[in-house]
Amino acid sequence: AELHRGRAEDAVALAGRLHKELVDACAKAAQAEAAHAAGNDLRDEAELQRARAEEAAALAERLQKELVDAFAKAAEAEAVRAAGDELRGEAALQRARAEEAAALAERLQKELSEASAKAAEAEAARAAGESLR
Repeated sequence: AELHRGRAEDAVALAGRLHKELVDACAKAAQAEAAHAAGNDLRDEAELQRARAEEAAALAERLQKELVDAFAKAAEAEAVRAAGDELRGEAALQRARAEEAAALAERLQKELSEASAKAAEAEAARAAGESLR
């Protein structure tokens, strides 16, 4: 009986020790599972951040292209505006020249009329002079 009691005490001590090891193993398994879940969360978060970074890079690239296009259009519009200014300047110069030419033509017409009148007077005087002779 003493032998059985000793074996029973050993069995109880072994059971206690095994129970403690089982509790420790369960705690370590729970910690490992928590670390694994945290690792999954970190991987998910890293993947989400990577996707956001890729979206931001694509957006930046698109905006850069739009900016280059906008600058090209602005330069084109400035060139058209400058050409328009040049054409307006040329048109104003041509208009001034046309006005000068019209004024000159009017003055020459007046001078021609006066010269014709004087020539007619001279012809009349010549004709009158011949008839007097």
